[in-house]
Formats: sequence, structure tokens, C-alpha cells
Amino acid sequence: TITGKRPALELKEGERYHRRERRFGKFSRAFQLPFRVEADKVEAVFEKGVLHLSLPRATEDMQQKISVKAA
Repeated sequence: TITGKRPALELKEGERYHRRERRFGKFSRAFQLPFRVEADKVEAVFEKGVLHLSLPRATEDMQQKISVKAA
């Protein structure tokens, strides 16, 4: 779950909105992943208005390669 809060912009005396398209207040987004992640290796970077998440897959959930030898 990702949560955050965007404060309302303060208007100066005599200013008013004609139209307000961007919201303010609390927000949250929850989603489920189809695999487990390494919680201690999760990284989040907020840059230029975009949140980048790095969620490395848990090693026990990774597929293993099995070599097959011809008889």
C-alpha cells in the first residue's frame, strides 16, 4: 500500500479559483503482487513527479534452471 498527502494550495488575499482540476488531501493505492519480495531490498525514488519502485523478487520464489543430460 502506498499512501501520501497533498496539501491544498493557499490563496493570497483577493485570489480565487475559476476551476480547480488537481485534487488535494490524503490518497492511497493498494495492489497485490503475484510473488513475494525481499522487503529489506525495496527501493523507492520520487523524481520529477514520478514514483519509481524497485521490488526485487524473493530468491525462494525464483525459478530454478535444471540442466537435462541426454542419455
